[in-house]
Amino acid sequence: YGEFGRWGEMDALVAELRGGPGAAFDLAFYCDVFGVLERGGQHERMIELLKDLQLAGQESHPSMYLAVVLACERSGHLQQAMELLQGVHASGEISRQNMLGEVIAECKKGGHWHSAVQIFKSMQDWGVQLDSATYSNVIGVCAECLEWKKAYELYEQMRQGDMFPSAATFDSLISACLTGGQRSIADHIIHEMQVLGLQPSLDTCRTMNDVDLLGKGTKSLEQSVTDDLIWIGKQPNISSLSTLMDAYVDLGQWDRAAATLMHMSTASMDKAVKANYKRLIDALWRNGQVDIAVNLARGAARMGLCTQPCTKLDA
Repeated sequence: YGEFGRWGEMDALVAELRGGPGAAFDLAFYCDVFGVLERGGQHERMIELLKDLQLAGQESHPSMYLAVVLACERSGHLQQAMELLQGVHASGEISRQNMLGEVIAECKKGGHWHSAVQIFKSMQDWGVQLDSATYSNVIGVCAECLEWKKAYELYEQMRQGDMFPSAATFDSLISACLTGGQRSIADHIIHEMQVLGLQPSLDTCRTMNDVDLLGKGTKSLEQSVTDDLIWIGKQPNISSLSTLMDAYVDLGQWDRAAATLMHMSTASMDKAVKANYKRLIDALWRNGQVDIAVNLARGAARMGLCTQPCTKLDA
């Protein structure tokens, strides 16, 4: 009924299901009902139904509240949704269930950054105690939607409260700033992240390539490898060098990948180094970097790493 806009018949059927003999409350069913109403822009029906459920003392789900917010926002009645949330918060139900924070988490799943910010501001106005998880969720949804200004503003608020986001939220915020052309802000956030003993993820390091992460081309390859290890906060060992080599491969920085492997070779000749030679040579071959692959293979042979001919290179 709802999908075809037959709202009156849908209301009657929902009432019948709620009041019929042996009727049992089914939370998943009501979540579906709210989804249908939200897609149909039926914000008034949603509010009335939610109030009925509250009066009956029945359980609610964060997605229901989010559906109301989205429908009200689209129809220009966002204030109604905020008043509903405020009323339920005042009753103690939302505070007890941490429902508001969970509604923001639902916003993050769907990328509804504006709704998340509106709910967050309302929580501040109502005097709700905001924790790091709530901040992380609202910063995360803004960052993932590339709203770097709002995300950074919320991050600054969070810092003033002596709280810090999760490592994943840090990464999202850094990426949003980079995409928005805010390299200096991204560097500042990375510094604060490292002070806390956290490191940006490899994906974030790869994103930095878009703003010249890997140097200006005036350094020696060996110095560039060392500098990049320092930048991501890693000590030069086999594991960190392997990770950096993979990053260079993904970015198509073939000379740097080869230099990293040679740097690795000076430290050890264990099985991991031998395996890295094979992996890099294969990657170079697959990407048409035949000259570099051949030179690496010759170097491996001189060091006694090659015990059998490489048929791909022979071909």
